[in-house]
Amino acid sequence: MKYGARRVKEISAPSFSDLFAAKEAYTARTGNSVIDFSIGSSNIPPCDAVKQAIANACLDDDNYQYSLSPRADLLEAVKEWYASRYGVSLEAEEIFPLKGSQEALSHIPMALCDPGDLVLLPDPCYPIYRTAPSLAGADVYYMPMKRENDYLIDFDAIPQDVAKRARMMVVSYPNNPTGAVANDAFYEKLVDFANRNDIIVVHDNAYSELIFDGEPGKSFLAYPGAMEIGIELNSFSKAYSMGGARMAVMVGNKDLIEPYAKLLNTIDFQSFAPIHQGAIAALKQSGDFSAGGHMESPMKFLKDL
Repeated sequence: MKYGARRVKEISAPSFSDLFAAKEAYTARTGNSVIDFSIGSSNIPPCDAVKQAIANACLDDDNYQYSLSPRADLLEAVKEWYASRYGVSLEAEEIFPLKGSQEALSHIPMALCDPGDLVLLPDPCYPIYRTAPSLAGADVYYMPMKRENDYLIDFDAIPQDVAKRARMMVVSYPNNPTGAVANDAFYEKLVDFANRNDIIVVHDNAYSELIFDGEPGKSFLAYPGAMEIGIELNSFSKAYSMGGARMAVMVGNKDLIEPYAKLLNTIDFQSFAPIHQGAIAALKQSGDFSAGGHMESPMKFLKDL
């Protein structure tokens, strides 16, 4: 008997679990320590308000029921945070809570793309960007990020026939792994390119709070025309050290969020209610705490390893 569907067998990149197991095996075999550059997991704890909110909510018996829809107080906290932090106005139907951005990045192509659709991806990129379109049966075109362009995607270099065929594109700034930060001109060109070619934009904004110098990270949705063609993912893992708690939000065009919510509500329910309480506390503390704020500079951080 043959086990495993073809789509699973075609996954070529090792998962973070595979890499962790390999690291543990190597350490046990050799006794050597390993600097792990695979998953970006903060070793800084969440602020006390987040931990206390989660702990208190865990004692509430009502929180052990199924969570079938987003909490109104969480949606309101996200609305207030996006308005104050990014200057972006959102309605409740333009927000969908996630169990981390990885959940969304894994399922977005299934919700928004059909087999044979083309997805534009940055190169290099976070591994799930490549794997998810493959699982959905979509094709991929890579957009190189080159040093001479400050690691910003050059939309003029994308062939016109590719742009016209593309269904969706994934963009992420501040960028992993290059560390590049996009300026206003880039986002304006991104919105124009996507609008002219009718391409859905998925902006992975996981690192917007991890800026060591210069301007704070931006929201793609703050630019005119972006809300009409895109969605943005914002993670609590990096900014608020909640990686293990698995919390993020998808915000943006409600017509793009609706099919994703339909898919996810069929597969699973909302996450454990205390995690949402911790997220609300994190957003209320956002002016006083972020994981990046604990590090004076990237170089000091590297020296401390």
